[in-house]
Amino acid sequence: MTPLRIIRRAQADTLIDEDGDVVALELLPGLSHAELRDFARRVPCRVSPGINESLGACSGLEGTID
Repeated sequence: MTPLRIIRRAQADTLIDEDGDVVALELLPGLSHAELRDFARRVPCRVSPGINESLGACSGLEGTID
């Protein structure tokens, strides 16, 4: 399963925090093609296709930690 599919599955599930409250998982906007190229140039290793796909779909998550 790809990282993006894991994120999408978590977003579709009902998530419960340590206090028993439902948590809404919000995805931040994905990176543009130019931002993805810049990111790939700055990291010291090859960016896997799964991570590239994930970052293109969302650049982060909100709702999991306060």
